[in-house]
This record gives sequence, structure tokens and C-alpha cells, in this order.
Amino acid sequence: MATLNLLSGESGASGASGAASSILHKKNIHGVLNAIGWGILLPLGVIIARNIGITIFSLATLQMFALLLRPNKDNKYRLYWNIYHHSIGYSVIILSIINIFKGLDILQPANKWEQSYIGIIVSLGIVAVLLEIYTWIVVLKRKKAAGTGKAPAGTNGYNGTNMYNNYGARTQNVV
Repeated sequence: MATLNLLSGESGASGASGAASSILHKKNIHGVLNAIGWGILLPLGVIIARNIGITIFSLATLQMFALLLRPNKDNKYRLYWNIYHHSIGYSVIILSIINIFKGLDILQPANKWEQSYIGIIVSLGIVAVLLEIYTWIVVLKRKKAAGTGKAPAGTNGYNGTNMYNNYGARTQNVV
């Protein structure tokens, strides 16, 4: 039986075979780790780095064409379409951010550009979280109102809030 300490890099062999088998064992471990690193991980990294832009473009294009196949809200497949749509959308966003950081690493611009990009991403993330919270508040109010049979506060049965349509203009009374 042999042991390999990945923190210290030391390996040891138990048994009576001695120093000769220990050296052979270290060579075998060295060979296996090199095969994994150079034969699997490095090519995988090259494939991902080279094709990440193609992947982003393909997924974004797929998102656009998916709009043509979107089922109605009451369709039984709409839930699955929403899961697909959100998954692909978030994947495109994450891969795009990764791609931009890879580009910044390659170009090595002044540090202020990377810091500015991080600031923009953090700001957009905060806005997205706040909008998500607002959306859930509205959804929960609507569900609560639907359960009581009352209209949500402020709608008064009109198209929008307080007799205004969704664009802020007053509804017109036709004679």
C-alpha cells in the first residue's frame, strides 16, 4: 500500500520492498499526475478558452430563437421553458463576465480598467438583486390579493395605477 500527501508532496510505500519500489512508486505517481495535468487538464483548458466566445455567441443566439418557441403562460410546458430560458440567460451572463476577465488578463491593461469593470459588475449585480426583491414583493402582494378577492392596492381596477396607464399618461374618457 502506498500513500501520497498532496499538501507536502511526499509519498511513502509500506512493505518490505524498500527503496527501489519507493523510487518506482514515485515515478509512477509522477507519470500519472503528468498524464492528468498535461493530457487532460491542459487540453481541456485550451478548448474552453478557445471556444468560450463561440459558446457565448451560440447560447445568446439560441436565447433569441427560443422566443419564437415560447409557450403561452397557461401552457403546461411554460414552466420548463422558463427554467431553460433563465438557465441559458444566466449562463451567458456568467460566461461573458469570465470571457471579459480572460481578455483583461491577456491584454494586461492598467489596473484601473479591471477595477472599473469590477465596479460596474458589482453595481449591476446590486441593481439586479434589488429588482428581484421588488419583483417578489409585487408577486407576493398579487398572490395575497388574489386569495382575498381584492385588487392590489393602487390599481382601482384601471389599466395601471391610480387611473394612469403604464406610461404615466392619464386614461382618456371617450364621449
